[in-house]
Amino acid sequence: MKNISLIAFDFDGTMADTEELTLPDFWAFLQEDYGITVTREDWMANYHGKAGPSLLSELNAAYGTKLEWPSFVAARNKRLPRLFAAGVHLAPGLTDVLEHLHNGKLTYCICTNSQAARNVMALDGLRNISEEMRTHLQNNCFSGVEEGRTAKPAPDVYNDAAKHFGVSPAQSIAIEDTVAGLKAAIDAGFVALGYTGLSRTPEEDTELLAAAGAHAVFNHWDAFLPLLETLEDPS
Repeated sequence: MKNISLIAFDFDGTMADTEELTLPDFWAFLQEDYGITVTREDWMANYHGKAGPSLLSELNAAYGTKLEWPSFVAARNKRLPRLFAAGVHLAPGLTDVLEHLHNGKLTYCICTNSQAARNVMALDGLRNISEEMRTHLQNNCFSGVEEGRTAKPAPDVYNDAAKHFGVSPAQSIAIEDTVAGLKAAIDAGFVALGYTGLSRTPEEDTELLAAAGAHAVFNHWDAFLPLLETLEDPS
């Protein structure tokens, strides 16, 4: 694919293995503050990749609770700083990819379901990225749960990113590790790629992402730039 206008990265589970920090703490938060017990299996099968008020609606329906987004977010945010205090590492091989994009003046951003404030904290803790690239990512981070957007699997965050940069979705690449995120990118018209490099079940997730419509699925960031060369330009 010769004429790529934008490369949009999901963050959690795609750029960094933050989910191993945040998910166990999130499940503990649900139990401690609201009496909701969610197993890893239940989460992965029914809620993984979802966020925002739509996630709370599903949890309320499943557990008979009355979670409300503003108070839920405020309580959740109090727990976040300590999670990232020890720092966060980018997925193996991604630093080289970002340096290639940055030095080549290619437009790139983050499209995530996480809150912008949370991402800033996580990005502040990145240990293997330049200050210039960190600042770029922080300034170009689109959150699906803020600014009136509906979270993935709705396409809002990708629609807004394409509009912000003034690019065609058909000339834009999205990288996602969940079916919900992949659906958001596809529905926005992006060329959607699946990533399984941080998955605990990569073979299973490869099948799931492929079945959900991923243009291709890769397992290590070293394979990303060569993969772009194989993609055909839209007709």
